[in-house]
Amino acid sequence: MYELEVAFSDAAKKIGFIAANSSYAAVDAIVFRPREINAREWSRQNSIKEYARKNNISNIAEWMKKNNVKDTTLWVQWVPSFVDVSLGGDLGYATGPFENRSVTPVGRGQFVTVWLKQEDGTFKYIMDFGSNLLPPSFNFVEEPAFEPVASDAKVQYVKVDKEKESSDIMKLEQTFSQLCQSSGDMEAYKKFARNDIRFIYQSQFQVIGIDSLERRINKQKGSHIWSPKKAVVAVSGDLAHVYGTHQFKDGDIIKDGYYMRIWKRLPGKPWMIAVQVRSIL
Repeated sequence: MYELEVAFSDAAKKIGFIAANSSYAAVDAIVFRPREINAREWSRQNSIKEYARKNNISNIAEWMKKNNVKDTTLWVQWVPSFVDVSLGGDLGYATGPFENRSVTPVGRGQFVTVWLKQEDGTFKYIMDFGSNLLPPSFNFVEEPAFEPVASDAKVQYVKVDKEKESSDIMKLEQTFSQLCQSSGDMEAYKKFARNDIRFIYQSQFQVIGIDSLERRINKQKGSHIWSPKKAVVAVSGDLAHVYGTHQFKDGDIIKDGYYMRIWKRLPGKPWMIAVQVRSIL
């Protein structure tokens, strides 16, 4: 998973971000620009041919050479600094810092890429999401959290009914949302979040850990209504990905946006939230 994310980042440098995005995205992959859109369709809309058409550039090759661009004017750099993969090896995610140097001022944030093994055995990402608009004080550094497993290691797991598990996760999402509304967001996180939860919100620095999350949440007023749209569960039943829409209500003020969560389940333990990302439109 770590090497896959590095390869994706390297490809973006060599062939351009748009071409790399098209290559590594699953057919049904989703990104948010800022609204939900199919990743490959977004790449098509932002390809150099489409850019040239919109800007009346007749000689694309000459323009690309003169401006030293590949397939796009986008220049994005990112580093996978933390990864986690299901025991079954079919579902995982990578997270870390990124910089978009194609905009002024430079766009900074924290990304989460969710990867799923396809029918042909290759990995493609199914969602790319994260924070942005972070201040210059954001540090673009790697987090020393990756420890590869020995190649000869044998992992034991029991295959689950993915359809049933997905249904259960959707019900769990509804329970979580109801608790947010009845008791407040923090009470819901205290019950459903892991102690090492990663909390990534638009225009805010990432926080790690339930204590840090509580300090963040205690500063906010209002609560969320979460509306999950789709869940994907690993064949080993220990990792799940959910995304959907949300409403943040603070009195008469209502803000809409998107969210995704990674749920993790240890043997003999209940599902707990490992990662949450949220955007406001």
